[in-house]
Amino acid sequence: DIIKDYISEGDIACEVGSGSGLLASIINYKKKTTNILIDIPEVLFVSIGLIFTIFPEKKILLPNEFNEKIEINNYDFVFLQPNQTKYLQNKSINFGINTQSFMEMDFEEVDNYLIFFNETIKNNGYFFCSNRLRKRHYFFNYNFDFLKKFEKIFLRKDKIAYSKKNQASLLNILLKRDDDLKSNNRKFSLISKIFGLFLFKPSE
Repeated sequence: DIIKDYISEGDIACEVGSGSGLLASIINYKKKTTNILIDIPEVLFVSIGLIFTIFPEKKILLPNEFNEKIEINNYDFVFLQPNQTKYLQNKSINFGINTQSFMEMDFEEVDNYLIFFNETIKNNGYFFCSNRLRKRHYFFNYNFDFLKKFEKIFLRKDKIAYSKKNQASLLNILLKRDDDLKSNNRKFSLISKIFGLFLFKPSE
């Protein structure tokens, strides 16, 4: 609901850490998008099985079928392993997504994916990130400054996570690429990092 107005029909949406594939399925169903799902092989088995079951009529490209000459937008769903991201063209994606998997990765992996999104998201495209305020890392320590020429649309607590007693706090951030921006520093200031401590639930 909080990102639907920023995704247009026919967009190419790319989700890193796509998990079960449910979010990609909803986006495709609502917006008729091309969805790229990137995850480790063990998890891709789950999302591939789910999407083949829900959408047997859709055009689906599997990792072993992918090559650099393929036109991504001819497919509804494209499944890739992490080592295949280098083959995606620069500025070929309208909407980049990471939900609740940066918090599971090593910091270097997060940096590499932020660099990847900086290279692949088109001008006027978006990047949406929803992750734990703190798990392996503190949300405000993510190097969003790798997303050059992006402006913040919103940064706020996830209302659903915050309303549930046993769920840890999540933050949602949406950034928009604007190649005309003069400033490209998206790094959180020390004040922002300190203020972020007040976003935890009292129980946390």
